[in-house]
Amino acid sequence: MSTETFQTELNQRAAVRARMLTRRSRVAAVTVALGALLALGVIDFFSEAGTGPRLVLTLIALAAVVGLVLRLWNSRVPQPVDELVAATETQADDSTLALRTAADDSARDATARAEMGEELLERLDAHAAELLNDNPLPLRAELRRWQIGLTAVLTVTVLFVALGGWLSYLRLALPGADLTYTQVRLAKLPERLAKGATIEVSGQVTGRRAAEVTVRLAALGQAQTASVAVDGSFRVTVPNVSGATSLQAFAGDGQSDEYQLDPYDLPSVARYHIEVSPPAYAQRLKKTVDEPSFDVLEGSSIRYTIETLEQPVEAVFAVAGGEENAAENLPFAAGATNRFELRLPLLAESIEYGLRLTGRHGDIALDPEPHRILVLPDEPPTIRILSHTGDEFELGKPVQFQLRGTDDVGIDSLKLLYRKIGETPEEQLVEFDKGAAHEFTAAATLDLSGLDLKPYDIVAVHAEARDGNVLSGPGIGESEVVLIEVPPPPGDDGSQGGGGGGGGGNEERVNPLEMQKHILTDTSRLPHDPPAKDRIPIRAEQLEALGYVEQLREQADTVTTDFVAIQFSLELRMAASAMKLSARNLQPYDRKQAITAQELAIAALTRAAALIPDDQQMPGQSEDAGQDGQPKITLRESSSSSSSESENSEERMKELLAQIEQMIAEQEALNEELAAAEEGSETASDPSAEAQAQLGQRSSQAAQTAAGLPIPTGAQGGAEALSGLLEEAANLLGQASGEIEDQALGQALQLGTEGEGTLTDAAELLRAALGQADRILSEADELPSGYAPLIENYLRAISYEE
Repeated sequence: MSTETFQTELNQRAAVRARMLTRRSRVAAVTVALGALLALGVIDFFSEAGTGPRLVLTLIALAAVVGLVLRLWNSRVPQPVDELVAATETQADDSTLALRTAADDSARDATARAEMGEELLERLDAHAAELLNDNPLPLRAELRRWQIGLTAVLTVTVLFVALGGWLSYLRLALPGADLTYTQVRLAKLPERLAKGATIEVSGQVTGRRAAEVTVRLAALGQAQTASVAVDGSFRVTVPNVSGATSLQAFAGDGQSDEYQLDPYDLPSVARYHIEVSPPAYAQRLKKTVDEPSFDVLEGSSIRYTIETLEQPVEAVFAVAGGEENAAENLPFAAGATNRFELRLPLLAESIEYGLRLTGRHGDIALDPEPHRILVLPDEPPTIRILSHTGDEFELGKPVQFQLRGTDDVGIDSLKLLYRKIGETPEEQLVEFDKGAAHEFTAAATLDLSGLDLKPYDIVAVHAEARDGNVLSGPGIGESEVVLIEVPPPPGDDGSQGGGGGGGGGNEERVNPLEMQKHILTDTSRLPHDPPAKDRIPIRAEQLEALGYVEQLREQADTVTTDFVAIQFSLELRMAASAMKLSARNLQPYDRKQAITAQELAIAALTRAAALIPDDQQMPGQSEDAGQDGQPKITLRESSSSSSSESENSEERMKELLAQIEQMIAEQEALNEELAAAEEGSETASDPSAEAQAQLGQRSSQAAQTAAGLPIPTGAQGGAEALSGLLEEAANLLGQASGEIEDQALGQALQLGTEGEGTLTDAAELLRAALGQADRILSEADELPSGYAPLIENYLRAISYEE
């Protein structure tokens, strides 16, 4: 190879190398810059960066672009031969320096001037050319790798842009612009909004799908979140917008335009002024209240005034409907500015109500919770006898009483009612401090000289207080009955009916007269509507006393030739009838009738005791009767009646009692079913006419069994009376079965209840015959001719009723 040829080849190779280095540099710069921009776009795409992070990404992208420009600007590589020679020698690992010498002009000139210089140069160029040919430039493969990388980056970038990445590049290019992947638009909000109102915010989410949207009220610190529908729509309920605030919806990285809410005030009550005027007799209870819930005395008038914060168009007093009253709207009358007034009608019962205020924009303000006006009835007064001197009574001396009265309003009048047992009551007014009529004590002196009292007489005294209730009253309160016994004449140490007798061994003595006095005192202490647990023991004691009196009467009936014994028996009959009436009015409870009957029984027993001569015993009395100079009614308890019954008969009676009790339980359950079905209860089962008919048949069979039992006639009519009760129950239950079939449930319930009561009477009669419980009350005992009207007239004469 000639020298010129070698030089040309060397320069060409140097130029090619320079171009390839320049191209590689440019491809690498573009690849790195595009890769950086792709990475930044992907980061923004998935992070949905906000304004701050976006600005950072934009700065990084700008740095990459500037770096690329500078790299391209300075990427041209010069073509020095020295670099080509050094690179080739390094690649060939040549240490002869032949290529470097051949490329060096000064070395070539020196060699040419030497001996055989031309030949040496040719050989040098040949060796250098061989090195060049054997070691081509390695830059092509490296350039190709960069070109492949650039192609891959461009491909991914195109795919990214096609999938939405164009927005990422646009966001990076315009970091301050409002460019979001998700867009939120709100529907139009109401122009007018009342404070405390609930609004419904709706709108549409577009762009990148969001799972939920959040509506924020910035000034109020409220936020409500709702799911976004498949079509991008959403609906959010925002409660209690209580003041001015901005409203904005957020979903993903997007947010809606900001809306300003400025709600106006609803009319509301600033002050209550309620004047309560009770009836004229209770003016001391007049009051003014400033709360919407309060209590009033029945019959009070109410002047209801409210002052509002805003001037409403209308104010209404809305009464809630109840079981006995329908809903009602009572409009207020507009008074001065922001003032409304209403005079309520007299309220017969408690009510729940609310105030409804209508504002200028048609908004209606309602009370969140109902208010209550509690109507209180005027309860009857209570009066007690704290003490009296009747226990030390002497003829001709008055009796001192100390009384205590209370009433929720005030007592209008107070008096003592007194009467000799068996006579019409008389009354004496008692003075008291009416200024303290709500609660007071008073003293009274009662002169009994006008009653023409005699030894052994008994005087009944009780106090009566009345209030001034002119609407549903007057309310009447009565104290317990105090019995004042007139002591025997001087020389007698006993008191009438006292002690129950002495002597006669260790046998127990009972005195029906003392028992009846105790029953009267206990009954008078009961309230006007006592619970069953308080009445039942008194009724049991009354039935026990009745049993003793009937035993006395049966024993007295054995003496038919003595006039005094006959009269004694008649008085005992009257006492027994009064005792039965007393027991009947203790269950169910009728205070006046029960106490009147008890006083009648005491009067009859007292007259019976007075018939007994000092030296004579009546049948059934203890041996010591009359030995202390006073008549007594006492009785030895005896168990001889039970010994007369055979063991077999007693077992039959117990079995019949168990059957009757079972029928009572089943009839009670049937009555409950009838009551529930008549009321239309959803859980009620249909009453069975067949079950009712079977109960009637069983009662009829029990009646046949009862007819054969050895029950004495004196035991409330005996077996005949028991059989009659069971047969009557069977007829009632059979009629009830027919009414059930005819779907006349009300009539069936009435018949079933009567049948249950008749079965209960039968069970009580049988228990009395067995000695297991109280004696049964019965109408079967006939009084001697002429005594029935006498008892009725006597009851009317001493009754408390006016």
